[in-house]
Amino acid sequence: MIGTGLFLSSGYTVQQAGPIGAVLAYLVGGIVAWLVMMCLGELAVHMPNSGAFSAHASRYIGPGTGYMVAWMYWLTWTVALGSEFTAAAVLMGRWFPDIPGWYWSGLFAAIVLALMRLPRASLPSLSSGFH
Repeated sequence: MIGTGLFLSSGYTVQQAGPIGAVLAYLVGGIVAWLVMMCLGELAVHMPNSGAFSAHASRYIGPGTGYMVAWMYWLTWTVALGSEFTAAAVLMGRWFPDIPGWYWSGLFAAIVLALMRLPRASLPSLSSGFH
């Protein structure tokens, strides 16, 4: 999934690190993300369960750690979603400079919340429309 950060910060990354440095930075970041996903895949194969990866932290480290991992994961996505709305407002502000940014953030938040209210059965067909 390509987020708005790629569009907003890739120019700054190239300016600071140069083209080769930017490619190396994205390559290192991609390798780290791949390694994390491989570790989570190994854990999922070793201990399949219906919970999230916080269940692995609960089992192997302790219930308090699993509890905090679950809450930190929720908090991470809550903050990320807010920053995505802000980034979308910045991008839309380039095309529509007269419309305030809070309008775009609110509009995209309303769209996301409306999509989240749809029944689960309609999500696969909705997802295939965005490809």
